This record gives sequence, structure tokens and C-alpha cells, in this order.
Amino acid sequence: MKPIFGLDITSNKKNEVVNGDEFIIKTVSKQKLDKFETEREDLKKTVEESKLPLWIRIVQSLCCFWGVMVFAGTMKALGDVTLTQAFQNAPVLLVSGITGGVIWGV
Repeated sequence: MKPIFGLDITSNKKNEVVNGDEFIIKTVSKQKLDKFETEREDLKKTVEESKLPLWIRIVQSLCCFWGVMVFAGTMKALGDVTLTQAFQNAPVLLVSGITGGVIWGV
């Protein structure tokens, strides 16, 4: 059995001939294919250049984690204490969690 549109590597492990070439009626010109590849490489380069630096991404992730942890802890504790009492008990914790959330959002 012959695989259609695949590589037959049963007898030759380094075969690069695609079965089913007889069914192909139209192909892209070499010039258009080269243009596509260069534009694709330019797009990859643009995407890489548009990323934030690594240290900013690390800070962003840590702020998100801290903000979510403080928010989850506050929501869990609201059954026992009020928000004003929680702020009186741990103002630094709540302010740092809110600050982390704002930094993550920005």
C-alpha cells in the first residue's frame, strides 16, 4: 500500500519524494515562495522585538501571583472579618496586593 501525499520510507529511510505528485496540478512559483519565506522571517523578527524584556515579564508574573494570592486570601477571610478590620490588621499586605495587581495590569 502506498501512502498518498506522504513519504514512503519503508525501503529508503532518507526518501524525500512525496507520493501523489501526479495529483498536483498547480504549484506556487519559486519567486513567490521566497517572498513568502522572507516576509515570514520578518514577521517572526518583529514579534520577537515587540516582546517585553525578560526582567519585566518576570516582575509582571510575580506581581500577578502576589495580587491573586492576596485577593484570594482576602476573599476567604471576609467571612470572618470585615474589609475594614482586615485593612486594620494587615494594611501592608493589602496595599502590596493591590499594588501588585495594578503593576500587573499596567
